[in-house]
Amino acid sequence: MASYRSIVPKICCNGLLFCFCWKVSPRDECDLVVCNPATEKWVVLPDSVDGSIALKYHFVFDPAICPHFQVFEITDADENYGSIGDVNIYSSETGAWSCRGNGWGDELQLVDRGGVFLNGMLHLLTYDLKILAVDTKGKTWRTIPLLEPMTVSCFCRGPLAFIGQSQRRLYYINMRVGETSKLSVWILDDYDSGEWIFKYNISTAQIFGEKNLMFERDYALIAIHPESNLIFFVCRCKDMLISYDMDRGKVCVSNLKEHLCDCPFLPYLPYVPFLKDSLAAQGWKHICSVEANKLLP
Repeated sequence: MASYRSIVPKICCNGLLFCFCWKVSPRDECDLVVCNPATEKWVVLPDSVDGSIALKYHFVFDPAICPHFQVFEITDADENYGSIGDVNIYSSETGAWSCRGNGWGDELQLVDRGGVFLNGMLHLLTYDLKILAVDTKGKTWRTIPLLEPMTVSCFCRGPLAFIGQSQRRLYYINMRVGETSKLSVWILDDYDSGEWIFKYNISTAQIFGEKNLMFERDYALIAIHPESNLIFFVCRCKDMLISYDMDRGKVCVSNLKEHLCDCPFLPYLPYVPFLKDSLAAQGWKHICSVEANKLLP
């Protein structure tokens, strides 16, 4: 990967990294690259569908379900107005992109936050206060409405919320109406019917030791533990990674080597190595050990 002047990891999913790799020349061009730091292998994706303008990329991989990974390219329907157009999907099984259209409807806009891969479907949060979902084949499309108490939003940033998955259930965490020091945690209890249940109230004053901190302004939620009710925060301008056990109310603080005030909130990528060297994809290459270390979050 020495031919790139900059390698920017964007998404981590079950041990694989999806990266933007900026070329030395021309400097305004980049390759889409998927790599496995644990096995020091990487693959460059081919160019997407001709003429498409990408709004957002999402990357999914679950070796328990399928040995192949997929990349979703959400295109711009309105040439810089930001509405969702067609969805192009790359599969490592075929080694090619395919245009799957748009099964959600018109004039929908995505919030600039990560997606959640659950039950074989990618879930995305929108400004329209609903969650969109699509499967890896682009055949099944779904819209999951939110309850009224879940719809606290900011004019310029959309919903003040975070979506994640734990214990095979979809979580939605949002700031409380009129209470900046409170977060509400909701769980999609019945996935098929779309039934949400309220689960927890969280006091951010208890977690951070300060009142009136604003979600996405002063701190960010970065992950939910996949097997327990543990959530992770980063706090702006402090060298802190904070975990909070929602069942026990226990707070743990870890110091970070880098100053968070010098970095944007995102992406902070939870990473667990995927050690198997059996990925079903063509064109995998080997990374030298120095470059592999640079890719680790």
